[in-house]
Amino acid sequence: MFCIFFGLIGVPLTLLTVADLGMFISMIMRQAVAKISSLYNRFKWRPSKVQLPDSPPCDGTLSTARDLKSSETEDDEEEGMSEDLGSRRTAEALVLSVTFVSYLVLGAKVLSVYEPEMDFFNAFYFNFVTLTTIGLGDFVPRSFDYLYVTLLYIGVGLALTTMVIEMAGDLLRKLHYVGRKIDNMANTTVWFGGKRMTMKNLIKNLGDQFNVPEEELAKFDLNQFVENALKVEAGEIKTLRVR
Repeated sequence: MFCIFFGLIGVPLTLLTVADLGMFISMIMRQAVAKISSLYNRFKWRPSKVQLPDSPPCDGTLSTARDLKSSETEDDEEEGMSEDLGSRRTAEALVLSVTFVSYLVLGAKVLSVYEPEMDFFNAFYFNFVTLTTIGLGDFVPRSFDYLYVTLLYIGVGLALTTMVIEMAGDLLRKLHYVGRKIDNMANTTVWFGGKRMTMKNLIKNLGDQFNVPEEELAKFDLNQFVENALKVEAGEIKTLRVR
């Protein structure tokens, strides 16, 4: 009976701790990837400087050239930002996958050193079934002197596992909706902290904020807008701005 009540309290607390640790590690990894991506794009998308004469000709040719140059620079920057978002997500998934596999391999190497009954393969197997919460129990750590190291390794590893599962869930969710037309976005619920609001009410309040006529809001196709916005995020469309 004690184990039941202890599990009812301890298991949720453990899951919350592991989830918070996973979010912390995910934040660090994303900041690192964003920093590296920012440094890379700073050199990649740096516009070339063209020295233009100080005195413009009377026919306005210089002004037109400057406008065209400014427009081309803005288009290049917008296209670069769209491509950067997609490449950053790919880089985050790649970094997380490599980190998880490396964590399993390095952990197996360390575990096989102080666990005499486990060679590298058995240690790798133990790490995999433990971090994926399979836990068959056919291999257990025997070295009590290094038990704290094993527990620390498992704790951090479970946090990494939650990140991998979240990434896999996002991928499966995308595959589930591939080829499906977006529909009924107006009734989609968006959570803001502990409160929620439908997309329809959110757009209505946003229109009221910017004094958009109600007739224009009534004609606004939210489903098409979301489809176009997703195309912008994917880099298929540069921008939704009307020039």
